[in-house]
Amino acid sequence: MCGNTNWNSGIACVILAVMIIGSIVHISSETTEKNQNVLPGLLVSVLQLFSSYLIIVIYIITCCLASYYHQQWWIKTKQQMMVEKRQEQARWMQEQLALTPPPRMAGRP
Repeated sequence: MCGNTNWNSGIACVILAVMIIGSIVHISSETTEKNQNVLPGLLVSVLQLFSSYLIIVIYIITCCLASYYHQQWWIKTKQQMMVEKRQEQARWMQEQLALTPPPRMAGRP
């Protein structure tokens, strides 16, 4: 799951949407019950709701960042492995050329 950045982004968006919808429903139910001092109550409700989701949000952000950096590390490692493989192949070819005797020219013994 953490290897696929698009998957993590999708999960983050779904959870964020659920948080927003949940906060709207929660706030609307609270404001209809109280109907007094709507703005301070609304602000307090939003802050309480989002503070309760803070750990989830931090986890999602951390997972997405870890996924991104792991993906970048893996790409760099893969590229480095390809470079080393090409260097090894070049060394092997040079060794093979050094081991083979030069071709004889026609007419010369």
